[in-house]
Amino acid sequence: MENILKKSRRIFSSGSFLVLLAVGLGQFLRFGVDVIFPVLLPYIKLEFSIGNTIAGILISSLAASKALSQFPGGIFADAFGERTALTTSLLISSIGLIVIFFSTSLTALIFGMLIFGLGSGLFGTSRVTILVHLYPKLQATVIGITNALGAIGNSLLPPFALLLFLTYPNTIFGWRIAIGFSIPIFIIAAIILWLSVPPLSQTNPSNSISNFSGLFSKIYRTLNQTTILLITFSMISMSIVYQGFTSFFPVYLISVKGIEEATAAALFSIFFIGGLLIQPLLGWIADKRGYFQPLIFSTIVTAFGLVLLPFSNSIATIAVVVAIISVQLGFWPTITTYDVSLLPNESQGSSLGLQRTTFLLSGAIGPVIVGLMADFNLFNEAYYVLSICALASLFTCIILYYGNSTTQ
Repeated sequence: MENILKKSRRIFSSGSFLVLLAVGLGQFLRFGVDVIFPVLLPYIKLEFSIGNTIAGILISSLAASKALSQFPGGIFADAFGERTALTTSLLISSIGLIVIFFSTSLTALIFGMLIFGLGSGLFGTSRVTILVHLYPKLQATVIGITNALGAIGNSLLPPFALLLFLTYPNTIFGWRIAIGFSIPIFIIAAIILWLSVPPLSQTNPSNSISNFSGLFSKIYRTLNQTTILLITFSMISMSIVYQGFTSFFPVYLISVKGIEEATAAALFSIFFIGGLLIQPLLGWIADKRGYFQPLIFSTIVTAFGLVLLPFSNSIATIAVVVAIISVQLGFWPTITTYDVSLLPNESQGSSLGLQRTTFLLSGAIGPVIVGLMADFNLFNEAYYVLSICALASLFTCIILYYGNSTTQ
């Protein structure tokens, strides 16, 4: 308990606390709006007369665009600083949301989602590197805190968006009103980030455009290591789990379990409320006891929960199983901190960006797999496939643990 209080005092007394809050606000918005789309998916399917497979591809296009901008986002942060990268991210995201809000065709909707995803992806790498720089002794803890703030966004924004739409269902914008409310908030958050995050000269003075001649060879040497490759594979496996689960879970509850839309949105929120609790906790354990206990715990519990889900039929049972599955969210602060600790400073943002592009882009196959299986009446079996992916990540973490023990 004394340790927790000491760490809390160090976080709050630091001059970087405003940056932590600003980054957390950006994470709150990105994560929250991300999962508004799965909640609105039944209405999007109805408007454009599309099936689960096409709906899965639609969600995957959003995930893929986020993935593609991670690597450029890392280079951008290394060259111009996290302040510029984070602010640009939220401004581009707001442009994408404006396109979605005024879209009148499926093509325009996809275009808007791609722009939103590209903007959102710029945020992912930069928010990690700025926190690692400002909190060198509390890396997993502060990353866990910002992810927990993202989980609050996941928990609050989708039900709020759905309630807003159901309250005003007959506006000319229809379900788009559930997206449009967030546009001014993104712009305000971008201004706050610009004012609070230090410029490049203070966060990483050794980096500039002139130092980038050997960047790609540095990235290759960094990422072409057995440990880094295993970490990346583990991230790919869990990314498939996360994207596959979150993209269709509300649709699954409505179409397979026969649950009403509002109740499905509430059950979906339990997943992120669980993440809100587990992410700071596992981040703190990682800082105190090492990375491997949280990694092994989160992957094995996730695999177990996904197997239980098809057998759960009452709302109470589903709520408990969703809470179990939410433990997977605790995987990310720990694996990210472990990964960043192995990356050299001179190419940290770029290397992490390429990794994030790799695992997020690979993970975008998750919604396609689940949507395709759903169209073949294999919705329940899709969760067994996701469970196998979680087990693959578990075995990779065990290999990393024994490899690390042998090295020591």
